[in-house]
Amino acid sequence: FSKMGGMECISEWKGGVIGCTVMPSSTSKMTVKLNVSNVMVDRRILNIFGAIRGFEEPDRYVVIGAQRDSWGPGAAKAGVGTAILLELARVIAEMVKKDGYKPRRSIIFASWSAGEYGAVGATEWLEGYSATLHAKAFTYINLDAAVLGFNHMKISASPLLYTLLETTMKAVKDPIKDSGSLYDRVGPDWVKTVVPLGLDNAAFPFLAYSGIPVVSFGFCNKGEEYSFLGTTWDTVENLRATDKLYALMRAAAEVAGQIALRLTHDHELFLDFERYSEELLAFQEKILPYYHDVKMLGLTLNWLFFARGDFQRATDALRRDIANSDRENRVVRRALNDRIMKVEYDFLSPYLSPKDAPFRHIFFGKGPHTLQSLLENLQLLRYSKDRVNVNVLKEQLALITWTIKGAANALVGDIWNTDNEF
Repeated sequence: FSKMGGMECISEWKGGVIGCTVMPSSTSKMTVKLNVSNVMVDRRILNIFGAIRGFEEPDRYVVIGAQRDSWGPGAAKAGVGTAILLELARVIAEMVKKDGYKPRRSIIFASWSAGEYGAVGATEWLEGYSATLHAKAFTYINLDAAVLGFNHMKISASPLLYTLLETTMKAVKDPIKDSGSLYDRVGPDWVKTVVPLGLDNAAFPFLAYSGIPVVSFGFCNKGEEYSFLGTTWDTVENLRATDKLYALMRAAAEVAGQIALRLTHDHELFLDFERYSEELLAFQEKILPYYHDVKMLGLTLNWLFFARGDFQRATDALRRDIANSDRENRVVRRALNDRIMKVEYDFLSPYLSPKDAPFRHIFFGKGPHTLQSLLENLQLLRYSKDRVNVNVLKEQLALITWTIKGAANALVGDIWNTDNEF
């Protein structure tokens, strides 16, 4: 490296041993041979589970999870989440044993192995139960890296959980201030600051692969990364330098615990299925300016708009069914909750193979089947028409329309209650 020419690296890239350059000099004739000695081997990983069985619907459950292992000490990356997970399990178990609390639905406490580089432990579990899990687990709460700072909150969540999360934040005291709640800290427009999930977050495969609503949240310092994350300096000593560390951990635990208790106690699942109508309307407003560009190709956005309208009417119909139902009738209540549970799953495109496109969610997945990919293609149509493959665009419109239409039909319930034009 010392013999390389070219421009010098920026100061943040320089190590303490040798300098570095951005690229070799164009006049350099040097050839470097690099031998890599890594060996791929199989390693057994152990996910560990604890459960509090529901008293009425034990086959319906909330999963609360945190990764247990890490590269290096992992105090912030894995230690904080694991500590909160264990404490939540202890406290809720005591509520059941000593205080007579009887959750209707089950709570699963999951300690994931192989958390680094793609949440391997959680993903393997989801793949192993892919045929049935979406019909049983209706929320995943992620505790990883819950405290990386103190002056800001980082939130990632499915729209189905926005309302419950907001209600919970209003009930949890801000650990940094003498008064006020977490909601006072994030403000009424907090939804606009929701951060997309990354592949390294265990909540991502739950949402994008299995179609299970998720929430992942934590404290951080605004505009800063926790510099020790993923290094040998991610130690308890460095973590303790965080102002009011234990108060922040308690607040994170309260948010997770209150969400879990509310979801496992109430008659009706506290999943705001109507929120996706707002998300679809917001997407329609984004693509509406390209209506005439699409029309010039002999295509139309109308069917996509009709599908959005069908979903809106389906949510209205489900809300009426809930309002008119006998909430004390367990059979009726379970049938209604089943319809609510399927909303997230029905946004997984059924027209793709999970093998070829594992993250099939049209809102949060990866690939050409997503709403974001369609929007990018429409933008390209406006500014660089020659680069747009019309057949690909046509297929995108069709598959997304059918996915939304299918989600609407599933939400309505019985097929004799639908009146559709395909």
